[in-house]
Amino acid sequence: MLFLPQRQLTFANFQCRPGSVRARGACAGFVLGEGTAYREPVLILAGPPGSGKTHLLHATANFSKTHQDEDSTSSTLTALRLAEEVHRALEFRDLPIWMNRFAAEDFLAIDDVDHLLHDSTASDFLLKVLQIRSSKRRKTLLTSGLSTIRSPACQLNAFLNHQTALRLT
Repeated sequence: MLFLPQRQLTFANFQCRPGSVRARGACAGFVLGEGTAYREPVLILAGPPGSGKTHLLHATANFSKTHQDEDSTSSTLTALRLAEEVHRALEFRDLPIWMNRFAAEDFLAIDDVDHLLHDSTASDFLLKVLQIRSSKRRKTLLTSGLSTIRSPACQLNAFLNHQTALRLT
């Protein structure tokens, strides 16, 4: 286990706004594999600040922990923390170890992934991790402050634009 979700953030205390009612149910469905749109391994919660993305990310990670096997692993972290770990791993020359650890998590949740789009090293790392995770059908939940990611030159951007996204308002 790398990083734990904030335990106090749950579906029960998520205050639904009109633009986020569907998202709470969709996040639960994503974990359980219910609904055709949420059977894909990557789900993106997109919306402006204050729309509830981070709360739902942690609530979904907590829900996932209660619906996984006892030996299952999950991690929740911000994109900035991920970037710090990537750059530290490069410094210590253990990037493959970190890549394998993130790729192996049963459930991975990364907050504010759009913050990585201007860090080519971290975005390339995340893209590789997401590709490995997708091929192994491991659940990944991401949040983005942008309704559509706008960075056409970034390969991570191209990958994210082909994933299922929910817009919170």
